[in-house]
Amino acid sequence: MDLEHKNKGHFASPDSSGIVHPNHSKLSNFFEQAHAPTTLIFISAILEIVLGVGVVFASITGFMEPLWFSNLMCLIGSLACTVGVFLLYHLLHRNHSAEQLIQDATRRIMNAQN
Repeated sequence: MDLEHKNKGHFASPDSSGIVHPNHSKLSNFFEQAHAPTTLIFISAILEIVLGVGVVFASITGFMEPLWFSNLMCLIGSLACTVGVFLLYHLLHRNHSAEQLIQDATRRIMNAQN
């Protein structure tokens, strides 16, 4: 089975293995690594936290004039910040779980061989 049949129906390119290719430019290698799903989730979580805190700060300090609009924006900013923190926690917890799973599997293999 060649590489075209394995990747059929998937969006991943054959070169998206994370290996730095010497014939590609540094910019193309950067964009190839930056399009990983974990990188995009991390960037979106950080931006959501920062923008949520910014909206809450702007509404509390009085930059928004009608009180009802300020309260609404404070609520929306708080929810955005909470969702960003959840995304960041989920991303970091998922990576930690994968490492723990690998360590447990290695331990089981070592115990089975002994």
